[in-house]
Amino acid sequence: MDLELHVPISPTEGFFNRLRYLFRSWQIYGDRGLGYRFVVTVGADQEPEDLLDRVPWARGEPIVWRWFPRHLFRRHSWWGTINDRFRADIVADYFVTLDADMLFAGSIAHALELLPNGRIAGVPAYETPFRDLGPGETSAGRWQHLFAAAGLRSPAFTFVHSAAGGLSPAYFNNAFLIMRRDIAHRLGAQIFDEMDNCDRILGHMPFRDQLALTLAICRIGLKAAALPLRFNHFIGEPAPSEFREEWREARLLHYTNNNIFNSERDAHSPASIAAWLREIDANRLDGIRSRFYET
Repeated sequence: MDLELHVPISPTEGFFNRLRYLFRSWQIYGDRGLGYRFVVTVGADQEPEDLLDRVPWARGEPIVWRWFPRHLFRRHSWWGTINDRFRADIVADYFVTLDADMLFAGSIAHALELLPNGRIAGVPAYETPFRDLGPGETSAGRWQHLFAAAGLRSPAFTFVHSAAGGLSPAYFNNAFLIMRRDIAHRLGAQIFDEMDNCDRILGHMPFRDQLALTLAICRIGLKAAALPLRFNHFIGEPAPSEFREEWREARLLHYTNNNIFNSERDAHSPASIAAWLREIDANRLDGIRSRFYET
């Protein structure tokens, strides 16, 4: 059994450094019994370039580099870079998505055990993607409008947002998804059509990468499974009470959007990380934030 771990980045020093720490955390805490390679999808308004001179630490490592086509980047920007991972030439048994602003803190083998045959699995998104609801509007109503305008029947609201609570369709945070190779191929053939649908119906809104995935899952008729928060544990917000102990079993730490560690500033370089470690008062950290500091 082997894995491909797919990470989207921009070709900047900050992203290279975040990728470096993600890769190193896999080497320390990941599943040593599994074959693996990292596949890095690079997106920018430029022609492809050889990046190894800028990331010398990656030489000789099981890392494959691919570029999101420039004309598609101009159309879909960063959200297209994220979803282009599904169109990669996948050769491993299992396809895994990751964000660069993550750290492994333990084995993910249990996620494979929780993945029923023919399904896609991930941690439900932290909260609704519809952050601009007006008076009288509901998230469920916006979902129903999106599905109807995209030519789909009304969705089943069977997932629970992992931070805010509340129900949604199969709407994931794309920072950790796992599926068999054939499922990823099927999604890759559909997902940019769904991005066009999202643009047409909702405009160029944030989270359209994740919304497009939900539409693709439902249009293809895939079964989706919700994973425990431990497989994509954010450090920025308190979890709902029923998930409060998940930090003890956290396998992947997601340090986006928090008030103790800025992914753009503090993760920019080894020097900036060292400075953060010197300046932070570890005694004031607890729970998942303490796990992050230790990792």
